[in-house]
Amino acid sequence: MRRRDVDPEKLLEMIRSILPSRARVVARLQKAGNRRVVRRSIHQALQTEDHFMRWCEALTEGLSDGCRR
Repeated sequence: MRRRDVDPEKLLEMIRSILPSRARVVARLQKAGNRRVVRRSIHQALQTEDHFMRWCEALTEGLSDGCRR
């Protein structure tokens, strides 16, 4: 079977099935971006909590346990 005997629509379908999809690139970038946002928010939350706890401990240093409540 020669190339010109192949149906043009079938040829396009075969080409599309062989070539990688461009949509995967965008999906991969969005997934990485979403993960980055989550990691940054968790990191920020941990830093904020840690900073707050150190401030509380410094503020209440030297107080008896009865006064800390």
